[in-house]
Amino acid sequence: MTPKSILIIGAGVAGLCAGIYGQLNGYQTKIIEKHKIPGGLVTAYRRKGYLIDLCIHWLAGSGPGFFMHRYWNEVGLLEGREFIQHDRCGTYHAKDDPSVDFY
Repeated sequence: MTPKSILIIGAGVAGLCAGIYGQLNGYQTKIIEKHKIPGGLVTAYRRKGYLIDLCIHWLAGSGPGFFMHRYWNEVGLLEGREFIQHDRCGTYHAKDDPSVDFY
C-alpha cells in the first residue's frame, strides 16, 4: 500500500505546523521553502546593516491564557521560552466596535 503524503509549499509557521500535524496523522510530509532557512515571519534576518527581528518572542497574544498558546505548545515552539505579560497602557475603541489594546 502506498503511504499517504503531503507536499507543503512554504516553511513558515503555517507550513511547518502543517508538516507536523500531517506526520502526527500518518502522512509523509515534504516541505519546500524558497529561502535558506525555515521560519518565515518568526525569524530574524539582516538587511543593509539592520537586524530585522520578527522572532517568536514578538508573537503577541501567544502567552498562557491566549488561544494561540495551545497550538504553539502542541508543535513544540514554546519549549524553553518564557512569555512576559506587559501592563496595558491603553485601549483604542473604534466606531464599528473592534478594540485594540496597547502595552
